[in-house]
Amino acid sequence: MLAKIATKVNDACLMCLYTASGGTKSTIAEAVRDMCLDAYKIQTVPFASITKKGASFDKAHYHGDAGK
Repeated sequence: MLAKIATKVNDACLMCLYTASGGTKSTIAEAVRDMCLDAYKIQTVPFASITKKGASFDKAHYHGDAGK
């Protein structure tokens, strides 16, 4: 019983924060999806910045040919 109450409180807090930050979705599922997609976009890093081995390596690695 307490777990259900805690979940409802957490959901209400999440929706409050989401709405206060300008969110427009009306359900928890939509709000979480909206927030996660925005967070993913912010954290996207170009592949070249990860490998730092040059375009030729990146292309070969992407196609599965690196190290052959």
